[in-house]
Amino acid sequence: MVCGIVRVVAAKGNSVWVESDNQSACGGCSMAKGCGTKVISGYFNKDIGPLKMNNNFDGVIGDKIEVGIYNTTILKVSALIYLMPLVGLVIGAVSGDALGGGDISAMIFGAIGFAFGFYISKFLYISKHVAASVVPVFLKRITPVETVETSCPSGVSQ
Repeated sequence: MVCGIVRVVAAKGNSVWVESDNQSACGGCSMAKGCGTKVISGYFNKDIGPLKMNNNFDGVIGDKIEVGIYNTTILKVSALIYLMPLVGLVIGAVSGDALGGGDISAMIFGAIGFAFGFYISKFLYISKHVAASVVPVFLKRITPVETVETSCPSGVSQ
């Protein structure tokens, strides 16, 4: 399970919406300017708002809590984000080559397939089905003196 600290930004009934203070997957390292992961995460984070989760901890707006997301969920979403463009690239390149246009045709169709796969993965990523599968699990309430380093249980990565 991957854990992190989030803030409750809305509450209604048995649901709360949480949001991380840091929307980017990275950005703190010295390689942030040339990092492909940062570019891709920025592209996908544009349309993603706060995550909805069950309010089984009596959360109110402004609460800082520790949540976790299961590794299997992260693996599925990562496969969607990275594999769809790759599959589009391969299908496009093979299709372009099959049309008999040579390498140039394969490259053009491959680029079109990559762009189409990227668009499809973004569309699926923001769909309600995928968004519903990315539901954080409440771990504990964070007091003002705790930090991420002191709050995550051992064996759980950040």
